[in-house]
Amino acid sequence: MNVKGADSDGYGEEVHQSRTNDPTHIFLWQTTDATASTFTVHGEPFPVIGFQVVDMDEFCRKIAESGVSVHGDPQAAPVEEGRRFLKFFDPDGNMLVAHTA
Repeated sequence: MNVKGADSDGYGEEVHQSRTNDPTHIFLWQTTDATASTFTVHGEPFPVIGFQVVDMDEFCRKIAESGVSVHGDPQAAPVEEGRRFLKFFDPDGNMLVAHTA
């Protein structure tokens, strides 16, 4: 669902809202503030948005071709229950993470 309208609490303009049949909701807000959603854990950047990919090698290739900044080694061995992770930054400085199943 795409919506566009001013937020009554003064947080900016909501430009997209995703609703599914489960209780998961995603809201994207447009702002003119120079800010990013990445935070730190033990002094290291930590992502706030993550998603699963089927083919990590193909995803790494596409990320490398796009020229975005990658955090860590995209070819690192699997960790955490045999999953691979790739942390990277979008053009606005938000850290995202992709992982395998």
